[in-house]
Amino acid sequence: MRALPPGSQDALRTLYLLDALDEDGHVTALGRTMSRLPLEPGLARCLLAAQELRCARRPLELHGAQAVVSAWEQRCAEESASLSQGT
Repeated sequence: MRALPPGSQDALRTLYLLDALDEDGHVTALGRTMSRLPLEPGLARCLLAAQELRCARRPLELHGAQAVVSAWEQRCAEESASLSQGT
């Protein structure tokens, strides 16, 4: 068996903890559903659990707010890099 690239073991452990992989490392039905969502695995799992519990609205609102903050942080980082380069 070949060695995994750095970080892969952590990624596989995370997917296992999210029930996306079984104990043998095979993708579960939940993992297949999560993979169809264009989201990070943790958020995909959160939204699927919220849907199951019939409370999906709040996680969606939180994700929307997080996306806005991320976009703002990205823009600030780009402007800061531009200023430090003198352009």
